[in-house]
Amino acid sequence: MLNGFFTPRLLALMRKEFTQIRRDTRIVISLIVPPALLLLLFGFVLNSKIENVRLGVIDQSGTSESRELIADLSVSRSFRLTRGFLSPSELSDALTDGRVQAGLIIPAEFSRDLVKGRQANVQFVLNAMDANTATVAKTYAQGVVSAYGKGVRG
Repeated sequence: MLNGFFTPRLLALMRKEFTQIRRDTRIVISLIVPPALLLLLFGFVLNSKIENVRLGVIDQSGTSESRELIADLSVSRSFRLTRGFLSPSELSDALTDGRVQAGLIIPAEFSRDLVKGRQANVQFVLNAMDANTATVAKTYAQGVVSAYGKGVRG
């Protein structure tokens, strides 16, 4: 397929261009420095590690199981338990105002579902003003909740 692509004229042109690049240091600098700077810049900007995401909790279950799940989330540096809320509207206001960046709502039937062997659902709410942090926080929270579920069953 590429047999006729590298003709002698094309090879001569490529050789001439590489010779020209080697002769002119400004071209070498302009070919190497900008991509290296962009690589460093994006390496720092698109950091996938999160720390101290302010977490608000509504624990309608109030059981040891729900407190254990909250502890599992806040034991790492990723989430910092900021405060508890009594209603979803309070949590929503705190998310909107920026007092918390994430919210965990544990329903009243959480412990009962776990005891009966059913799937227990929780709701994790995020303020997505910083979409990268929100995505990483969501993924981390899913992992913690999944690990907690496996620990309860296993």
